[in-house]
Amino acid sequence: EEMGDTFRRGLLRAAGVRDDTLNLSQKLGGDRPTVLRVVVELSAVLTDLNLTSNYIGNDGAVAIAEALKSGKAVLTSLNLYDNKIGAEGAKALAEALGSGKAVLTNLDLSYNELRAQGAKAIAEALKSGRAVLKNLDLPQNSIGAEGAKALAEALGSGMAVLTSLSLAANNLTNY
Repeated sequence: EEMGDTFRRGLLRAAGVRDDTLNLSQKLGGDRPTVLRVVVELSAVLTDLNLTSNYIGNDGAVAIAEALKSGKAVLTSLNLYDNKIGAEGAKALAEALGSGKAVLTNLDLSYNELRAQGAKAIAEALKSGRAVLKNLDLPQNSIGAEGAKALAEALGSGMAVLTSLSLAANNLTNY
């Protein structure tokens, strides 16, 4: 058991994990499905994961969502900035947030393609009362007034514990 723990810590150190944090910003390459499986496995030991600009898309978001709702993930901070995630990926992440098993408190989904449908899914998770998310960044997702309204309603429900929400550059006004 002791040798296994030493080996595990050595692997994490070799992978670039510092404390419980891994920054893979613009670093994922190779066989995408394999890399994403490794990232999902690491979610059981990492509290902070940065996957900025890796273009994981909906498939990657779904894989991460599955890990979050498994009850094994200890991730509290997840940065998915600029990853070409659309409404499908947002819906999967929202389902994980609303499952009551995700411990995620910080989520950055800036510069993706969530649109109103993705924002609405996240709003439903916030209204569930099971999401523990406190900080949510959604700039540049084209959520429009419809998505913003859904988020506002979620915050007004009294069930959301969100304390910080960024919606910059989302076409929130009608011209």
